[in-house]
Amino acid sequence: MRVGSLLLLSCVLGAAVVGLLGWGTSSFVVSGPILQTDFVQLVNYDMSGSKLSAVRWAQINHTIVVLDDRTIESILTVTAIAEPPYPNVLIGVYFDPSGFKVPRLVDGDLEWTGALHHDQSVVIRATFELNEDGKYFLGSKAVSYLGLAEEGLGAVYYVEVGDGRIVKVTDQNGDVPPSTSMESKS
Repeated sequence: MRVGSLLLLSCVLGAAVVGLLGWGTSSFVVSGPILQTDFVQLVNYDMSGSKLSAVRWAQINHTIVVLDDRTIESILTVTAIAEPPYPNVLIGVYFDPSGFKVPRLVDGDLEWTGALHHDQSVVIRATFELNEDGKYFLGSKAVSYLGLAEEGLGAVYYVEVGDGRIVKVTDQNGDVPPSTSMESKS
């Protein structure tokens, strides 16, 4: 009888402790969903509407990851699908300040230059803060060049911020690029 009483008491106390721990930790977690959205633009020679080079040499995969209300990560991957037409290659993220807001670089790089050969890839990652409400222009490019001669292609994002948070992401045609949302509820 004594063992049964101790077993029952330990079960009751265990349930109470688990309940209190669950209640206590839930008060430290941000209420509501945390939403991360990845927007992807894949620019190659098979897509209509892409900025095409006359020479088929590269593929661009430019992903914008919305990290929070005003922060994005840009992940630009350029792969040489053939030997570039010229020996020098410039890959980068750029801004068009006329009429658009310019994001603040928090971490990472904006460009890479060098020699890129068939089947090689370059990845440029950067984190940006969008500190003001308005429309931001964020472009990406891959250019093979020698002197004034160049062949290249790129992708464009427009990111709109309103009431202190990112409200819309569109491409150069005004369409929302394909995206994935990862929601974790706490």
